[in-house]
Amino acid sequence: MGNSVDGMPGIDDVSTMQWTAARHLRGDGACAPARTEPGYPAAACTVAVGDTPAYSEPADDMFAAGAIDQTSARVSGETEAAVGFAYAASVWRFGSATQAAAAPLVGLIASCDGVTERTDGGVLRYEVREGEKPHVRVTVLGTSVLLLRSLQTPGGGGTTGLSTGSGLLPAAAIDHLEGWWLANVADAPDEP
Repeated sequence: MGNSVDGMPGIDDVSTMQWTAARHLRGDGACAPARTEPGYPAAACTVAVGDTPAYSEPADDMFAAGAIDQTSARVSGETEAAVGFAYAASVWRFGSATQAAAAPLVGLIASCDGVTERTDGGVLRYEVREGEKPHVRVTVLGTSVLLLRSLQTPGGGGTTGLSTGSGLLPAAAIDHLEGWWLANVADAPDEP
């Protein structure tokens, strides 16, 4: 995960960096979204996409829709110039490209107000922006679905994020991360 920012536009030298990562495999048993279980939301969430248990619902829904596995990470750091950066990413792999394209998270992001849709070279993208900066991007490539979230970072005299006033990563950085995740995680072999 540390290599994901190598060569990213706006990053010179990284002075500090932290990340957490997890991989979850779908078991053989029945799979249903947590919200359909008795006692929800009191039940503890075991898979988190984001920073709070509420973010586990996309993982539950994706596994219920046929995802085979999920790899997630949260990465943050600071450049030598004291500029902060942070993002979260999750990749789900499905048994078929049809399942991936119809995944619940893809439909959810596609239905957001102001979403932009772009298709090129067999890659489908939906993006929600805050001003000119991508805040959430979901990418579908073959049997993989990638969710990227730019996380706001506090900076020296206000919020910064690789020179943006919003604290979110610029589009060029999200494009770089998308390329890294699709090349290094989405197509990773099932076995290490």
